[in-house]
Amino acid sequence: MRAGVIEATMRFTLRPWMGTCAETEARMSEHLEGGLPARQERRFGRHLLHCHRCRAAYTSFREAVGQLRSLGQDELAHPAPSVADAVVDRLRHESH
Repeated sequence: MRAGVIEATMRFTLRPWMGTCAETEARMSEHLEGGLPARQERRFGRHLLHCHRCRAAYTSFREAVGQLRSLGQDELAHPAPSVADAVVDRLRHESH
């Protein structure tokens, strides 16, 4: 029981230095995009160092965003030929 009280007291005392879970969750997207001001960036990082729940949530969020960003990348790297290109190629081959 005493360890729980000490942990709660430390979280309350450190809140101005490392922020809250709600603050950290609200800033995950902004952090990932690199848009946090330096002070908020430091608070965000400190919070993740001390809070395993927020660290796990951020890791999951970062991976999901990475997967979403990769959707369609293969199609962009190797675009399918357009219908017009296919018709022109076919006409060239048939005319020979």
